[in-house]
Amino acid sequence: MTCRLVPWVRAESDPKHRFQKFHFCGLDIEHDTQEHEVTLYLNGWARRLLVKYGMEECKPETAPYKYTRPVYTGKQAPLSEDDSSASSPQLMTELRSKIGALNWRAACVNHDTSLAVSKVGSKQAHPTKALLREVNHILKYLAGHPNTVLQYHPSNMTLHTVSGASFCSETKG
Repeated sequence: MTCRLVPWVRAESDPKHRFQKFHFCGLDIEHDTQEHEVTLYLNGWARRLLVKYGMEECKPETAPYKYTRPVYTGKQAPLSEDDSSASSPQLMTELRSKIGALNWRAACVNHDTSLAVSKVGSKQAHPTKALLREVNHILKYLAGHPNTVLQYHPSNMTLHTVSGASFCSETKG
């Protein structure tokens, strides 16, 4: 890993090379040495994943998870358990492969899918066909957003966070 990054560090000090491009563990890294910007992207990765699972012609989704409008009534019924049939060993392998790929992409550049991928990942101990539909929904979302990039710009911004241990449960006064 270090030997791949050493040329990038050396090239950073060389003013002749404005753009430095590297391919590292499937991740494309572009460094603009004059603007001091770093861009991370997975060129064509989403399309290759959709082709791998035969979903290249799917209809893209607008969000990484399905939204169900809440019903506000006096009594809320608990969420129903997933009673769909268990997956076959072949589908279980496919499901885990998809979740692993989505998790890797979420960690690299697709932070908008992190919550949805985390939710399906936590359910993979009991894989069902309903869970496979949820994972396929995330893949359909990627079909509509295949070339997501993550770009870092220089700034003098300082990030400050404040957290209360009471989680806003204390009353004023």
